[in-house]
Amino acid sequence: TQQLAAGDFSIRIKVDSKDEVGILAQGFNFMAEQLTARDQQICIQMQQLENTLQKLRQTQAQLIQSEKM
Repeated sequence: TQQLAAGDFSIRIKVDSKDEVGILAQGFNFMAEQLTARDQQICIQMQQLENTLQKLRQTQAQLIQSEKM
């Protein structure tokens, strides 16, 4: 749990039993997989936002240039 809390979403627990500890381990692994997927989704969205910001800055520069003329 400490590794997961530190941002290591690749950590998984080996599940060998079907008792409470095994169920807890399965839940932990599922949570780690969900966090990995959400982290990847956030990275994609951040890249899209950065691209949009760059396009907006380019458009702003073009508008300023056209206003000068």
